[in-house]
Amino acid sequence: MRTASTAFFSLCVLVGVSMAVPAAAQLVVNGDFENTTNPGTVPDGWSVLGGNPVPPRAFHLTAVVPRSSGEWALDLGPSGRDVENGGRIFQTFVVPKAGVYDFRFDYSNELNSPALLADFFWSLSGRVQDGQTLRRVGGGYVALTRRYTVSEPGNVTLTFGDIVGNGGLDAIIDNVSFAAVPLPPSAWLLGLATIALASRGRRRLARS
Repeated sequence: MRTASTAFFSLCVLVGVSMAVPAAAQLVVNGDFENTTNPGTVPDGWSVLGGNPVPPRAFHLTAVVPRSSGEWALDLGPSGRDVENGGRIFQTFVVPKAGVYDFRFDYSNELNSPALLADFFWSLSGRVQDGQTLRRVGGGYVALTRRYTVSEPGNVTLTFGDIVGNGGLDAIIDNVSFAAVPLPPSAWLLGLATIALASRGRRRLARS
């Protein structure tokens, strides 16, 4: 009886610890742009390609560049109407192990305008392959979410790009993340229960 009680107590402790395990670390560096050093510059942790005359930039507490949350957001085509720029911003990060991962970001347009709309694209390349062109974006923030099963570790490159020529405004990006989906508590409980039963079976065999 004492052995059974001890095993049950240990199992409860392990379940409690497993349920308290925090979610996996965010793989995108500075995905909310809050750690950008200087307003109106390329955000820390990101690189740009092209942009005539201005590449994508992060802005701090600016009415033209509304935020989904926090104090910073990314403007894909700063400096006016969507008749120029066309730059891209990208970041390469490492997916450390196989598993299920969630990708998300929030998007709107300059001024959150419902009239002067924006076009842009996003893409994932490397270990994850996906992408989409989003047109006529405006009127307030929308969240885009995707879930991917990654079979093995490797690099992923995330890119956002400005599309010019629609006569509207430019797209705004905020709260970009790519993170592992935590194992649900029920899965931990099942695994721990299986270990407990196996241990009990070994003790019975040892006594016989």
